[in-house]
Amino acid sequence: MKILGHRHTGVIVRDLESMASFYVALGFKQTRRDLEQGDFVSHLVGLENLILETIKLALENGYVIELMKYISHEPLNRSNVVESDSPKYYFGYDHIGFTVDNIDEVITRVLSLGGELVSSPRSTNPGLPSIHAYVRDPEKNIIHLAQNIYT
Repeated sequence: MKILGHRHTGVIVRDLESMASFYVALGFKQTRRDLEQGDFVSHLVGLENLILETIKLALENGYVIELMKYISHEPLNRSNVVESDSPKYYFGYDHIGFTVDNIDEVITRVLSLGGELVSSPRSTNPGLPSIHAYVRDPEKNIIHLAQNIYT
């Protein structure tokens, strides 16, 4: 069991366009823009009927930031939230994403170290074959795990 590398860092934003422009001005290049909705993303994030617009920005070395604008739900400010099991959609940094070699082994390890499972592993569409899950570290920070499926 091992983490293979950094996948992306997710940031929930109020103004998708201005934030994308900011990061592009710092040297990032837009690599993808999507309107995400449906069972997969709703399950992963834990919000029913979720609609989310995303922009992925990358540096030349492969580091990726995923800017996320919630369309269907109003994000909360972290400073107003005290309970650890409150909804997980706030303005600011949301999660760190890792590509792993065995998602089940990594989840087992996270749980053994005091973390918790947020959403169970689920496969994406056939065009992007991978399995994804969310876990929390012992301080309740969200980690997005993704295992690529090679056919």
